[in-house]
Amino acid sequence: MENFMNIYTVTVAVAIATVLIWTFKGLIYRKLYTRYSAWILNRLTVSLDTAYVSHKKRLFQIVEDYKNRQNGDLKILELGVGAAPNLKYVPDNSEITLLDPNPHFTKHAEENIVDARKRLKSVEWMQGVAEDIPSQSNTFDIVFCTLVLCSVVDVKKCLSEIHRVLKPGRFPGVF
Repeated sequence: MENFMNIYTVTVAVAIATVLIWTFKGLIYRKLYTRYSAWILNRLTVSLDTAYVSHKKRLFQIVEDYKNRQNGDLKILELGVGAAPNLKYVPDNSEITLLDPNPHFTKHAEENIVDARKRLKSVEWMQGVAEDIPSQSNTFDIVFCTLVLCSVVDVKKCLSEIHRVLKPGRFPGVF
C-alpha cells in the first residue's frame, strides 16, 4: 500500500506540474526565450560585427555625410538595437534613442552605451517594438535598423511607424 501511495503521489505531482506548465507555457517561454535569446544574439553580434566592420563603416559614412549636410547634430532612433554594436559608428554629438523589445539586452548593451556616452550628446534606452514606436511624431532626423525587418511581426506597420517618427523630408536607413 505504501508503494502505491508513492506512485500515486508522484503521478499527481507530475499531473499538477504538467497542468501548471501548460497553463503558464507562454509566460515560461517568454521569460526563457527573451533571456537566452539576448545572450545568444549578443555572442553572435560580436562575430557579425567583426565580419561586417568595413561594410558598416561605409553605411554609417552616409549618416556622417548627412550630418555634415545638415550643419547640425542629429537626433537618431535605432530600432532593434540588441547589444548596441552600432553605437561606435554613430556620428559624434548625436542624440540617439535605442529601441528593443527584449529587456535582457540592456546588460549586454551597457558597455557599448557607456563608451558612446563619452562622445554623444545623449543615449536613451527604451523598451518597445518597431510596430508601435513610443515616441512623438516628427521627432528624429534619422531612423535606422540593421537586420530587423526580418523579425518584426508587421513590416508595413513598422515602416509606417518609421515614417511617422521621422521629421518631414528626413532620412530612413534600413541596413
